[in-house]
Amino acid sequence: MKDMDENLIRREIPFSPDAENAVIGALLYNRNAISDVSDLITAEDFYQSAHRAIFDAILKLYNEGVAVDLLVLTERLKADGVPETYYEKGF
Repeated sequence: MKDMDENLIRREIPFSPDAENAVIGALLYNRNAISDVSDLITAEDFYQSAHRAIFDAILKLYNEGVAVDLLVLTERLKADGVPETYYEKGF
């Protein structure tokens, strides 16, 4: 029984980088999508820290009334001190 409990603890939470990328892409493609999901998901719902930072920046910009696009998002991530490796290859 003890071995089974330890195996459950060591198990990773399932996640899908492709699904996380799709959510971020949808938010960048369709501004209305941000309001649709802002009550459903939070940055903490993303497994990858880069995706959490990007989602958080998108949501902050949206709440400030700023139109979110790649340039604005990249500038916000830089200003917030997000590591460049999180967004250097694009979104």
